Amino acid sequence: MSHVTAFRFTLAPTPAQEALLRTAGGAARLTYNTLLALVKERLDEHHEDPDVRVPWSAFDLINAANHWKRTALVQAIDPATGQPWHRMIPALVLEEAAVDLAHALAAFTASRAGRRGGSRVCFPRFKKKHATPYSFRVRNRNGCVVVGVPGHPRSLRLPKLGVFSVREDTRKLRRMLRPGPAEAARARICAVTVRRRRDRWVAVVTVRAADLHPSVRHPETTEGPAGWTGVDMGLVDLVVAADEHGVEQTRAPVQRARPDPGSRPERRRQPRLLWARPRTSGPRPQPRPRTRKQQAGITTPDRGPGHVTGTAP
Repeated sequence: MSHVTAFRFTLAPTPAQEALLRTAGGAARLTYNTLLALVKERLDEHHEDPDVRVPWSAFDLINAANHWKRTALVQAIDPATGQPWHRMIPALVLEEAAVDLAHALAAFTASRAGRRGGSRVCFPRFKKKHATPYSFRVRNRNGCVVVGVPGHPRSLRLPKLGVFSVREDTRKLRRMLRPGPAEAARARICAVTVRRRRDRWVAVVTVRAADLHPSVRHPETTEGPAGWTGVDMGLVDLVVAADEHGVEQTRAPVQRARPDPGSRPERRRQPRLLWARPRTSGPRPQPRPRTRKQQAGITTPDRGPGHVTGTAP
């Protein structure tokens, strides 16, 4: 048995590496939009001629992306290197963009046929350049993704993009990927998703790892009065505990102080008055201390440590 987990690292790229990351993210968006335009064009042709085949699966879209790369992208020359710009990034970036479009089309088909639950899924839309963050994914084909190169443990190597320094410690993941003397590694890397978020580049390493050892798992208790209890912490009630069948066992309500209703309009009006600009000349009053003093008059009783004394049958 195995499960899928993920490790998140913050990259620290150099200016040259950041330019490559932007190129890869833009190539993924361009591939997605180009293939979506091709699908719409083929759909219009299919309405007139039913014999026209529409690329809909991941296999067909990857083939269409490879054909587009060999014909159109070859003519796009990078002035800095004198070669087509798509050769500076891994081909897996374009393939994964085609796979993402195939997943979106499959979700649209399943939702339209009623085989997919939840809200209705619309037809895929084009990704805007200034509204879509840079994002791309690379599969770990033949071990091309390496966490921790020799001499630089806090690093991540991506194919054709180079070795990137990471800010977090990679020891836990490296120990999982390290094979033992008489056994295979406990985990293997499936893919890496790189995304620019809040002016930082974040890499999410998806790993398929083995299950935990039975000695560190939760014991399975099927006999006796005690059993599993699920605890839900909320706002209306501090803690609600239920058994494994969803039957409520105990509830700890929140004790809130209810101030005088006549003072509510005054409390709502007071912060606006404190922050208003004075009409006379002179130093501006300090509203924050005055606001704290006004809010200090509202007392809330101490709820104490939240603990549940009930037990599940």
